[in-house]
Amino acid sequence: SVSFGLEAHQAAGVVRRRLVLAAVGAFLFCTTYATPALPGVVKASALPGEFSVVLNALAFGCFYLTFSMPRGLLSRWQRNEQAAYLTRVMDRDPETRGTLAAQDLFEAVSRSVGSGATFVALKNQPDSTAFVVKAAKSQALVGVTLTPGDGLFGQVSHSGTAAMGPTTSCERDIAPRLEPLGSHVVVAPIATSTSSWGVVTAVQRRGTLFPEDDLTSLSQLARYAAAALDHAHMVPERRDRARRAADPRLREP
Repeated sequence: SVSFGLEAHQAAGVVRRRLVLAAVGAFLFCTTYATPALPGVVKASALPGEFSVVLNALAFGCFYLTFSMPRGLLSRWQRNEQAAYLTRVMDRDPETRGTLAAQDLFEAVSRSVGSGATFVALKNQPDSTAFVVKAAKSQALVGVTLTPGDGLFGQVSHSGTAAMGPTTSCERDIAPRLEPLGSHVVVAPIATSTSSWGVVTAVQRRGTLFPEDDLTSLSQLARYAAAALDHAHMVPERRDRARRAADPRLREP
């Protein structure tokens, strides 16, 4: 119960809610069977049978909601987090949206995916092959250059599909920086059908309790960020084309 509670304290959003349920379930389960050490306290074995059954039912109910949550309820929680992210992003003009895309994505992932540390790495230029960490929980990572190669980041960048694995499966130039933060990583490409902007990564201390949910949430949020970056990149191009069309001198060879 304490372990789940500590994890919940360090998490946010959907993950925190699920871990709180797990902590409550563990506490109720222990309340039913543990024998209190303090004298004068009613022993668990002395609890009325009906009360023990109720506590057990509540405990297993909490565990069920944590690990096998009905898709409708989980989807609602995830949609609420995504809606909050999209509302915050769409209230800005396109260029500001692109400028703050890394920070917005970092905050959304921190609230939606179980993680000990999260970072967002983007290209400085659309045609660049390297990514630079723009936002991270660990400030030591901000500004670090990440070159996709034969590790997990290269795999995700080339396939366009989110993946997870041990920290040691990342590229050799970045793995030593991530190993102190956790044993596993979940990585999703920040990409649309026409462009690739970078990767978002959740470094997890001991793996994840919800692997499929983490992959899905990370992928969806990364796609939203990629669309925002695409739009932000198109605005200056359209403005330049309009300026050239309006000024005959700019159309001359």
